[in-house]
Amino acid sequence: MFRKHYYQLLAFLRAYFGYTDREAKGYLMLILLLFGLMVVPSFIRVPDNYSEEQFQKDQKTLDSLLILYQSNSNAKATTKDSSFLPYSDVSLSPFNPNRIDSIGWIKLGVPSWIVSRIIKYKSKGGYFKRKEDLQKIYGFPLQLYRKLEPYLVFDTLNTKIPAKEKTILSLPKPDLNKASETDIEKIRGIGKTTAQRIIKFREKMGGFASWEIVKKTYGLKLEQFESLQKYFTLSPLSFKKIPINSISTEDLAQFPLISKKQAQVITYYRQQRGKFIDFEDFVKTCEIPDSLANLLKPYLEF
Repeated sequence: MFRKHYYQLLAFLRAYFGYTDREAKGYLMLILLLFGLMVVPSFIRVPDNYSEEQFQKDQKTLDSLLILYQSNSNAKATTKDSSFLPYSDVSLSPFNPNRIDSIGWIKLGVPSWIVSRIIKYKSKGGYFKRKEDLQKIYGFPLQLYRKLEPYLVFDTLNTKIPAKEKTILSLPKPDLNKASETDIEKIRGIGKTTAQRIIKFREKMGGFASWEIVKKTYGLKLEQFESLQKYFTLSPLSFKKIPINSISTEDLAQFPLISKKQAQVITYYRQQRGKFIDFEDFVKTCEIPDSLANLLKPYLEF
């Protein structure tokens, strides 16, 4: 009987849907499987061991967790940032923004994320010269700035010199052409990266012949340059000379003050009219600008 109905269903599926014999059998098996999945669970009973007592116990646990969550939410709502004090609770006295550390800023009521920006600004050589400079810090609260502004003080001639600068001032000025990276880093506002750039540029130049050449150090800020002039000197030394009458175009272009195009022009004129007699002849022949000629003069050899 079942076999007869089975083949009738197969014939119906093939005729109605256009299935092959194999597709019809697969479709029929899928229908039987889905029917079994829907019917069988109704005949299976899972023992119910969840008692009323256990239900009450779990309900109390959930209630206590809800109360704890609500209390924590209220606490966070009343104190958005526990790392700084409300403006009205801060005890203020005169302070120098260039000498105060992160803890000191937080005690003044400055939010922790603003303190991080201040520390980062100072680590990159930033320096506060005027009260308004504090507003350079992105996001610094205007209300807090107005509260702190009357108490801001800055270095004057009578201000105590920091220990690392006092050491430099108490001794003869060191020579920047002989200074190490560590010596340069002692200057306030000059970090490791800037010190490395100064040393690298000095090596490429064969030494600094003038402060105008020092100023051409990549990334050197005016404040940093003025600090170098204040705490260092440039003593005469024997520079590595450039043999201008024999050097190749490629080697001449490696000198920091001379571009590749200028090197090509110089060697071209040298090939056309012969060796340069002296510095004046070199400048006149190659039409070197006075500003560049004065910088090049100590380094050229004829």
